[in-house]
Amino acid sequence: VGSLTKKKIRGLLRKDNPIVLEIGANSGIDSMEFLDEFRNIKLFCFEPDPRAIKKFERRVKDKRCRLFRVALSDKNGEIDFYMSGGGGMKEGWDLSSSIKKPTGHLKINKDITFDKKISVKTKKLDDWVEENNIGKIDFIWADVQGAERELIKGGMQALNDKTKYFYTEFSDEELYEGQPTLK
Repeated sequence: VGSLTKKKIRGLLRKDNPIVLEIGANSGIDSMEFLDEFRNIKLFCFEPDPRAIKKFERRVKDKRCRLFRVALSDKNGEIDFYMSGGGGMKEGWDLSSSIKKPTGHLKINKDITFDKKISVKTKKLDDWVEENNIGKIDFIWADVQGAERELIKGGMQALNDKTKYFYTEFSDEELYEGQPTLK
């Protein structure tokens, strides 16, 4: 995820008690780094993959962090979730799963498969913010595997009115169907 470290984020925010959203938390590796860097953080994590959720719950046991088992999108309800697999991992490669159908990912990473599709819950960021009475968001760390447009569309109010910094990973070539590029 490049050179944006949690220490650099701390310098950017200049506070020890930020409200941070980690969207696409996977197994909680970044979550633990946020918890280690900020003593009084309120960390809200979002992850729809049941395999990653199991790993997250084994790894992250901290009252400053709350996990929501949902994909943030532009609709409330349910959506198909394409589960990645293969990759030589014992429990299966869960780092590329998405609500977006894989396209270029299949060509670039031939050892990663997408043989299983499940239904997962979705929620708009704006609705989640309202339901949880979030007044401000200091930082959003998003890794949503090609679903950046859906995340942003479902969170326009929260992003415009309540969010100080928004960071997302993206690829400039289409890895998932309809994925936005930088342009």
